[in-house]
Amino acid sequence: MGNNGDPINARLSFDDYLKCGLQNAMVTKDLDTCLRELAARHGLHDSLGLKHLVNALTKRVGHPTSLTHLGQVLNQSVHDNENTVIKYVNTLLRDRVLLMVPNFNDAITGLTTPPKYYVGDHVFLNGLSSDAQFAQIEHLVVQELLRQLGTDHAVFFLKSESTDLDFYVPELSFGIVLALEAQSVATLTQAIKTFESAHQSVSCQRRQILTLGLAKTLECPFGQIDVIPLWKWLLTFDANAF
Repeated sequence: MGNNGDPINARLSFDDYLKCGLQNAMVTKDLDTCLRELAARHGLHDSLGLKHLVNALTKRVGHPTSLTHLGQVLNQSVHDNENTVIKYVNTLLRDRVLLMVPNFNDAITGLTTPPKYYVGDHVFLNGLSSDAQFAQIEHLVVQELLRQLGTDHAVFFLKSESTDLDFYVPELSFGIVLALEAQSVATLTQAIKTFESAHQSVSCQRRQILTLGLAKTLECPFGQIDVIPLWKWLLTFDANAF
């Protein structure tokens, strides 16, 4: 996104990027070719199974997804068992086709709940996702977090009965809520309530609400929340500055 330091041009470039950049500039191969190459590289017998698996995951962006659910999807399409699902998922994670984000609430409760999966290469997202904008935005955020912080259980989400943080980095005491319609009072209020409830269960000293355009600072009883446009966050976020 070339912008020559001009924030207006940066915003316009980012809007164009969301509308067409991910759909065109980043795709160098078609989906089926990528999956056939991946299957051949790892000795997997069926790229169709991989395609159905990635398809199922792109439809559940931002939602915890169990291996049992994926097994049911895969069994309906290619009649494979749970061991095959585990093998496929591990292969996709190893090649960073998939990115996994666990629930930090598991560390609090001692339970094991389903993680969230994201797509590491936009060719897979473009080829299968019908909900373009929100899926693209959530993937951009998780990819940037994992790029800076690594994939070794540094980035989590936090979901419990009382809170639902989109992203949580315990090492930095840092949380993110995506509020794309933040101009709506109800949406912004819900994001604030999310941080308020998270404050009761985890250390979250740095709080950011990512939006499509709104920028402001909120002073709340439990601390400050920075409301930041996503385009600016992508240009300026630096985990080392925390």
